[in-house]
Amino acid sequence: MGRPRHGDEPRDGRDRPPRVRTREVERTGRAERFGVHPAAICQGRAPAALAELPDPDRVVIGGGGPDRRAILQVVLERLRPAGVVVIPLATLEALAELRPLLEQGRLKVRVGQVQAWRGASLAEGTRLAPVNPVLVLQGKR
Repeated sequence: MGRPRHGDEPRDGRDRPPRVRTREVERTGRAERFGVHPAAICQGRAPAALAELPDPDRVVIGGGGPDRRAILQVVLERLRPAGVVVIPLATLEALAELRPLLEQGRLKVRVGQVQAWRGASLAEGTRLAPVNPVLVLQGKR
């Protein structure tokens, strides 16, 4: 019996993981590549593929590209009460484009930033080389 994976810890003190049903809309087979097992995978292109899914409680929008505004609009129309939307972003322009949509939808908006570094050789040691920061836009009903 191995160590429990992150997220497998029981929340109520019993020896079972919490019940979470995830669904994913994907174009490229990411679920298999990352070893996750959503309850359902709906392959297609958002926002059209979202029509097949039930109204969400939680949504992460990543890699939306030029469709991200339309995807967020569909999500906001269907997001349940107390729902949360999280959108990792690489540019300030994307933040400026999407934040007003969350505000217009009367969601409580939070913005954060995640910064990471990679180890890189330096003489006889290791230095930390920064990678591009990620902005995290969150809206909560």
